[in-house]
Amino acid sequence: MLLVEDDLILSETLGELLVDAGWTVVRAPDGAQALSMISFMEDRPTVVITDYHLPDMDGARLGQELRRVGVTAPVLVLTGLADQVLHDAQETGLIQKILPKPVTKDVLLKELNGCLALRDRSSEPSAEPPLPHSMESTNSLNPSIGS
Repeated sequence: MLLVEDDLILSETLGELLVDAGWTVVRAPDGAQALSMISFMEDRPTVVITDYHLPDMDGARLGQELRRVGVTAPVLVLTGLADQVLHDAQETGLIQKILPKPVTKDVLLKELNGCLALRDRSSEPSAEPPLPHSMESTNSLNPSIGS
C-alpha cells in the first residue's frame, strides 16, 4: 500500500493503523516523491491512499500520474472538502473512492476492503489479502482520524 499524506502526524497515525491491520505501508509526503518511490518499488502497490491537497499536486492529478506510469491499484482520496474536480476524477475512474476527513478506522478499513473486492472481481491478482472482518467492528467509540 502506498500512503501519500503531507501532514506528518496524520501520516504516522494512518500508517500505524494500517500496519496494525496487517498492511505493508510505504509512505510519501507528496505526489512527486510517491511517483519517484513507485519507480523503485519491487511490487506495485495494491492500493493507494492519498490526501487530496498535497503540496505539489492534488489527489486527482496524482491518480492521473499513477495511471500514466502503469499503477492500476485503487486510489482512495482523503479530503476535508470535496469539489467537482474530485468527483469528475472519480467518475472517470482515476479515483475509486472519496473519503471525508475526519475518517474513522472502521470506515477506512471497510472502504479498503470494498476497493479490493472490486479489484479482485476484475481478476487482477492480489498481493495483499482483504482485511479480516474482525477489523470491521462497529465500535461507536472509534475515534476519527484526520480531523
